[in-house]
Amino acid sequence: MYEGIRGLNDLVPVDENSIVLNSIIASSIYTAIPKRFQIKRSMTLLYSLRMHGSSLRTFYSRSEVGSSFQQPQVLVIRDDMDNTFGAFITEAFHTSNHFYGDGECFLWKVDGSNIIKIFKWSEKNYFCIYSNDDHISLGAGDGHSGLYLDANLCNGSSAPCETYNNEVLSSEKDFKIIDVELWGYTDMIERENLRRKTINRNSCFYNFR
Repeated sequence: MYEGIRGLNDLVPVDENSIVLNSIIASSIYTAIPKRFQIKRSMTLLYSLRMHGSSLRTFYSRSEVGSSFQQPQVLVIRDDMDNTFGAFITEAFHTSNHFYGDGECFLWKVDGSNIIKIFKWSEKNYFCIYSNDDHISLGAGDGHSGLYLDANLCNGSSAPCETYNNEVLSSEKDFKIIDVELWGYTDMIERENLRRKTINRNSCFYNFR
């Protein structure tokens, strides 16, 4: 069930058909995340390409706002070939000159009839997340990124990498991005606190539970 707001001041309900994440994807990812995070049954949409524009700076800032309670986040991407895939991360995206994240991060993709395939950490290296002003990369090894997004969040690529032993997440290695969403795990109390803290900012949050 979706319970959402279009803007914190006008409280316009969100049309669930406009959201890439659905209950099947959310439930499959939920069962794959570490048990210590599974008490967080609510998900809040921190960033949407449609709503907030194709800016890495905005993407990072909203990710960091969403990490107020130090909760993990889920990246969701839909490409021009109607593929849906993404990543689970344990800390906010931010600019960095080195890799970060940990072995609880993973990649995922929708394969076939809403079958979700999870690609967990292989323990071969610690190249979980790398993000700067030019791109975002998740997983690496042998010169390949498991998932790569460019600075404008318009183009991406995916290749098998050592970090996650993943398959290509899209139909082809290179793809064009249609939509990006970033969701944060919260519970009802945290979500209300987050709403109160941001009520006077020009911020938009969606909620999924």
